[in-house]
Amino acid sequence: METGKSLSVAAKIISFLSHPLLIPSLGCIVIFNSGYYVGLLNPKIMQAVYIVVFVLTFLLPALIIPALYLQKYITSFVIEERNERLLPLSIVAVMYGLSYYFMQRSGFPPILLHFILGCIICLVLGLIITIKWKISLHMIGLGGLTGLIAFLSHSYGLGLHYFLIFAFIVAGLTGTARLILGCHIPSQIYAGYFLGIAGIWFSMLLF
Repeated sequence: METGKSLSVAAKIISFLSHPLLIPSLGCIVIFNSGYYVGLLNPKIMQAVYIVVFVLTFLLPALIIPALYLQKYITSFVIEERNERLLPLSIVAVMYGLSYYFMQRSGFPPILLHFILGCIICLVLGLIITIKWKISLHMIGLGGLTGLIAFLSHSYGLGLHYFLIFAFIVAGLTGTARLILGCHIPSQIYAGYFLGIAGIWFSMLLF
């Protein structure tokens, strides 16, 4: 009994720490610390970029969840019901689109813009799939982060092996956590992860 409870608590903590909305911010950190030339930007500029990305892609979208809960559009802050995910996902997709437009107009580094665009593409694909099937949004996000690291490493010859190993470990822990909590079945975990990898890789390659 105690072991099961401890596992459940640990799984909830892991799910919280690997929230999909954090992926753009984590991707921004990876890009600036990957050895790619944008890492040579003035530290104050990089700090400003970190703050803008975090506010636009995590903080503001996260604020819609309490609002939707208070208006009874969702029955839980974790939004585990498939049909309840459609409205929040639609709103976040629009907010990400506006964020991308603002970043583009503000002269953000192209590679970061390509990654944000990839996140939008993955989000829209996740929304379309969610209409009929409960794909794992956590794993789409972590797959996207893995895809970013793999793309940077492969396309620019950057030594990101430790980043990649870390991404695999976090993805494995998160996938296991989602299964322990009964939020998904294995196929939804795998499908989300590979969608994230493919979505980010091809969007960055094409755009």
